[in-house]
Amino acid sequence: MLKVLFTGAGGAGYEAFYRLLNKKYDMHFCDANIELINSKIPLNKKHLIPLANESNFEEKVREICINNKIDLLIPGVDEELVILSNLKNEPSINVLLPPLKFIKIHLNKLKSNQFLISKNLPAPKVIRADLGSLKFPCIVKPIYGRGSRNVFLANNEKEVNAQIIVARKKRSEFILQEYITGQEFTVNISADKNGELKAIIPVKVKLKKGITISADLSKDKDVIESCERIHNTYKVGGCYNIQLIKDKNGLIKPFEINPRISTTTCLSIAAGADIIGNFLNIDNNINPNRKSFEYNSKISLRRFWYNEISEN
Repeated sequence: MLKVLFTGAGGAGYEAFYRLLNKKYDMHFCDANIELINSKIPLNKKHLIPLANESNFEEKVREICINNKIDLLIPGVDEELVILSNLKNEPSINVLLPPLKFIKIHLNKLKSNQFLISKNLPAPKVIRADLGSLKFPCIVKPIYGRGSRNVFLANNEKEVNAQIIVARKKRSEFILQEYITGQEFTVNISADKNGELKAIIPVKVKLKKGITISADLSKDKDVIESCERIHNTYKVGGCYNIQLIKDKNGLIKPFEINPRISTTTCLSIAAGADIIGNFLNIDNNINPNRKSFEYNSKISLRRFWYNEISEN
């Protein structure tokens, strides 16, 4: 059975990854705080790693992969992506990540926006916060960041300044982004090692609080075609996530690209998109010479808090 290791496993979605895939793959999970990994995941499948900014992070992940004979490493945290892309050079370890250049472009939200514009793709207006201003209201967000941390809606210049001060960052570390009203989608892209598309699965966001709390799968043709155009400008292997808004006129504007799996990837898996099989081209149900956009769109995601009470 193929052995798979997920990082960032204390986050949302990983319990579902285990539940949906553990009969098909030997699933392992690691995090800098092992207690955050869901209790439904067996203890012998949990591994403790340092934080990504610690000097021994890469070596510890490599050690876990070698000692457990991991076939595929799937990073899930932005701060880890550049470092763990180095493990692609290991002869015995596959890493489900896009190329390093793609990662670096889209971890930087300003460069990501500029990339879309350079490819004549629709994108919201964006400017570095210390270099100008946009029409209010506008979105204020860090150039580097994840999980909607320090992302705010500002109604005037005073609010922009206040929010940056609260974040304890420099103004040059933020962008101002055009505020677009409409339906938000978070779209999961799955490709094989060669960048050939295997699935584009739009998730229609209903409620979001940092991460998506409530969502429905969609087969919105416009969204799928828009994301396919984006992928075809830079055909990368692995999984990544496109966040976009479809406005009342049907215009689609991607506002963020995350070069990794997302918390809603579990919904794509539940719908029938095996990101592991897609990447390695090992799923017997998928012809590697064609795209497979078929999936069950009648699936929804609802996330709830639960209280686990146990005796020490």
